Amino acid sequence: MLNDRILLVYGHRYLENAISPAIAKRIMLDSSYSQIMVCGSNLGELFGAMFVLLATTLVQTPLPFLRFDALALLIVWALPAYSHQIRAHDASYAWRIAGMFIPVSMGWAAGDVSLAAFIQASLARMESADSQVSALGSVMAFLYSSYIITYAILGSLLGTYIDKVFARDGNIYRALLNIGGVQFTVLSAIIIFATLTPKGALAFNPSMINDAELNGPADLEHQREAEDDVAGRDDSSVEKEKEKP
Repeated sequence: MLNDRILLVYGHRYLENAISPAIAKRIMLDSSYSQIMVCGSNLGELFGAMFVLLATTLVQTPLPFLRFDALALLIVWALPAYSHQIRAHDASYAWRIAGMFIPVSMGWAAGDVSLAAFIQASLARMESADSQVSALGSVMAFLYSSYIITYAILGSLLGTYIDKVFARDGNIYRALLNIGGVQFTVLSAIIIFATLTPKGALAFNPSMINDAELNGPADLEHQREAEDDVAGRDDSSVEKEKEKP
């Protein structure tokens, strides 16, 4: 599910940093309106984080949140159709699109927060395996680096595509259909498929993934205490063996 987090962050950033400015500049003819749309996206992030906080005792794995996020991404299909109705220099349309971004960003935040917590809980068990290398730090650095590379490559290519469509058609309606609807449908399909591959993931709200039950920090603490007890007993046995004549 590591690729899910890369796609989650990429899709969210592309929505805020590429699609919103393109709509504001090329259709609304006022680049400042993109910040209104980003405002709705940020509000959705707040709702998503609160949703995870309130549902943490009911949902023990990130899979339901990721599936919700994948379905919410399909809302972006409304942008190509709605863009034909937008009037230039009218902020009310920017506020309507901001409202459209709320459920999309809510799903992203819920999926990202829950997945990050799951990754941290899973890798916490490996932290003591090597004192020289942090498993959690290595994985998180890899994920963030992968997101940067993905956004740098796809962002540049798709940005060039938007400019070419605008130069040819005089608008970006056709570009919105591809970079919005088609691209986010592909992201949604990949995320959905990834949530179905782990063992035990076919349930609507699985309690464990790959036979690993992670109910929170308490389980990890109990496991560490158990490992310490086993290590202590082994040390005691070695000392007793040395004391024997």
